[in-house]
Amino acid sequence: MKRNISRIARVIRNPRYALDRIRNRLLLGIKSCVYIVFRLFDQKGVFSSSYFLLYGDTRVYSDICIPQAINRSQKITLIATSLNEMDNIREWFDSVLAQTLLPDELIIVDGGSNDGTIEFLKEQAAQTPFPCQIIVKPDANIAKGRNLAIENASNELIASTDFGCTLDPEWLQKITFPFYDDDEIEVVAGFYKIAKGGKLRMRLLGPTADTVIPQTFLPSSRSLAFRKEAWKKVGGYPEWLSLTGEDTIYAINLRRAHCKWAFVPDAIVEWKAPVTMLGYWQKVLMWSKGDGESGFGSNLYQFSLFRILTLCFAVFIVFVLNTYIIISFSNFWFIFIIAILSLCLLYVFLANFLFNEKIYRLNDLISEIGAEWMRVYGFLQGARNRQSVMKRRFQNIKGFFFILAGVPIDDTGGGSRGAQMAWELLNQGYAVLYLNAFPKYESIDLAINTYHQNLITMSFQDYLLTRHYLVYESIIVEKGCVALVEFPLPIFLSHIEWLRDKGAKIVYDCIDNWESSLGSQWYSREIEKKIVENSDVLIATERSLATTLEKRYYRDVFLLPNAVNSRIFDPYKDYKTPNDLPDNSCWKSIYIGALWGDWFDWDLLIEIANTYPDMAVMVIGDYRGQCKNHPPNIHFLGLKPQYALPAYIKSADVCLIPWKITPITQATDPLKVYEYIAMHKPVVAPLIEPLQHIPAVWLAKDRVDFVSLVKEVLNYPLPIDEIDSFIIQNNWTMRVKQLLNFTSL
Repeated sequence: MKRNISRIARVIRNPRYALDRIRNRLLLGIKSCVYIVFRLFDQKGVFSSSYFLLYGDTRVYSDICIPQAINRSQKITLIATSLNEMDNIREWFDSVLAQTLLPDELIIVDGGSNDGTIEFLKEQAAQTPFPCQIIVKPDANIAKGRNLAIENASNELIASTDFGCTLDPEWLQKITFPFYDDDEIEVVAGFYKIAKGGKLRMRLLGPTADTVIPQTFLPSSRSLAFRKEAWKKVGGYPEWLSLTGEDTIYAINLRRAHCKWAFVPDAIVEWKAPVTMLGYWQKVLMWSKGDGESGFGSNLYQFSLFRILTLCFAVFIVFVLNTYIIISFSNFWFIFIIAILSLCLLYVFLANFLFNEKIYRLNDLISEIGAEWMRVYGFLQGARNRQSVMKRRFQNIKGFFFILAGVPIDDTGGGSRGAQMAWELLNQGYAVLYLNAFPKYESIDLAINTYHQNLITMSFQDYLLTRHYLVYESIIVEKGCVALVEFPLPIFLSHIEWLRDKGAKIVYDCIDNWESSLGSQWYSREIEKKIVENSDVLIATERSLATTLEKRYYRDVFLLPNAVNSRIFDPYKDYKTPNDLPDNSCWKSIYIGALWGDWFDWDLLIEIANTYPDMAVMVIGDYRGQCKNHPPNIHFLGLKPQYALPAYIKSADVCLIPWKITPITQATDPLKVYEYIAMHKPVVAPLIEPLQHIPAVWLAKDRVDFVSLVKEVLNYPLPIDEIDSFIIQNNWTMRVKQLLNFTSL
């Protein structure tokens, strides 16, 4: 009530505030409607995209005060690319030499200039007070030029800028300061301001300082610094784009890789923007083509198209109105006044509502309308090239895999079966499009690196609604494609049929007993039957699942159990001891996995803890208070990323699978068992069929037997040679090879 009264009082004091809120709410509603309408009419997937603006933790460095004595143990390489830059080169070099902190190395890659740029660069290189390397690579695009410069850099810290810019004297010192202040920072975004030579408004050339949100800011590479290791992590700049948009995609990939960012708003370069209206339009056109090729910012371009269509409609209405008045009335002054009023209303509508900004000058309005036209035209031109661009992007892959999964690739710490298969396929040279049907329900975000240059991840709903699958149509035909279906969901069925029509091989992977509480909300045997009918290969994780499928559908089913990532789980590696481990004075047991479901035996876990009060029971998973009043020696350590698990397992004396024996568990091949034994740890589990004949696993007949085995197994020698032989045959590298043999890809 008080809040509403406060709002009413604010409106009375400031009516403009109310009008602005109404306008903003109206625009938000219009945008939502526009996106829905465009999805319905965009039959070619022109406005589809797998690139989205990501939120990332970013440390802001404002008003930096550089200490006089700072330990600069890491040296800096400054990079830039050039092509016919003779008009800008002298001023750029002067600003580099005027830096309060000079680079330790300068590398410039020229794309084949013919205006004297190369000769001038070589002349300057001989005079600089630091090593300067000029590399000439004719026909190299901007991304190729940047990558070539970084490959040749001899230093770990890379600062990037462009010709056509003038560097603030303290730019290099400020943009590299966070690296020396915090060793964990991998990327530093600077800022740029536009040095306009004219008076035209050019709102599409970049953000203003007051509109930047550091956590989502995607900096231009004209003012950017990063560690070479971060560049390697994301595979460098995307050379598959024709010309522009490379720095946007590079910045998105750095966000996806969960690099640690900093933002230094005072690390400024001044960029010479186009002076003329035509130059402004050409720049917007060029940038938009790059976004059209990648698909980034498709929502913004949809709204730009809406603006253009609205403009045409408004002009048409004014034209019809004035034509009607001219035909219907003979009074000149009446006609003249109506015409002037209608044009004024049109101007106010365009200047204040359509662009959501106050544009007063006619020149500025014409400039922005033209820029919107060029923006849409450029994006559509780029979108026409998208399939050929995708071919360039994936030209070196062995094949293309669709994984139709239930959960996102970073769910459960990134350790799900589908995620493990995806990463191994990527390691073996395949591209993967990973589609999740369900959102992530975990209580915390582990900020797991999900970037790989040949990996695309999307929610299946977005993928289907935006018709993003059309982007890959030619790749499916040329490269060969396999669709791995993990969940027999109704929403997958139509797309499976589409993929099959395009020549893809369909593999149905039965990973669980869905005729249980696991699939009670969505499973349909009829849907599964249709998916099986459309499948070329059937596989199952466990023998009873395979037998059920064979009897039900009269088809051969290959057994493909779970496995372990031997690159991560290596018992011969030294792992850093986690800082949240319980007291080292006690012996330890560990369970890693889901903490929900009617198969998890909380009573057994509590009984184990009570029986061995001198043992720390470590539980790793998404704990949300499921176990009230638990014994003090049960330690809930929370959800952990997959790569962190070996250190915890190595610290344990015995590993647990505290499950009840149910139809679900009798048909489950516990993935974590493979990871436990790979780390040379004994495992105690209930007597379930899938765990028979696995070395170092002791199966308990009942609860009493389980509790006693927890201590007894410590007295039994582990069959290390047998375990190592088992892991050689049961790692994800071998599983993917088996899968490829089944599909003959």
